[in-house]
Amino acid sequence: MDFEKIIKENLRTVIRQRGVTQGWLAEKADTTEATVSRYLTGVHSPRIELIARMARALNVSVDYLLGLSESSIPNQPPTPEMRAVISSYSRASTFTKKMVWMQLEPAMTEDEKSAMPEFIDTPPASEEHDSDNEQDSDDEQV
Repeated sequence: MDFEKIIKENLRTVIRQRGVTQGWLAEKADTTEATVSRYLTGVHSPRIELIARMARALNVSVDYLLGLSESSIPNQPPTPEMRAVISSYSRASTFTKKMVWMQLEPAMTEDEKSAMPEFIDTPPASEEHDSDNEQDSDDEQV
């Protein structure tokens, strides 16, 4: 396994998904922005202590940054709130699930949206504004 490449790619992905900057990560991981930049460009490989600090700052597992886990979520038990959401969601109808995803969509990243294509209906760009060009029949009866 090429851990240097995997760490670089996974760090880039998480930074983009979280919408944070290299400076923010450097501050939270108690290092410099130049050091973070070197890891993201593959110039250097981080020490395990710094991998752990970056994982904690980004709220991901060290296993994910190292490419040993597909899930970026750290091994933590779900909160009571999340257990209730998961339990209720598993019993919900397809219609209700679509409604849930419609509410969550504005807060989701593009990667998260692409993982849920059956629930997130994004119209093609050409169809998005077709109705804007049509006049209502009420407008014509003035």
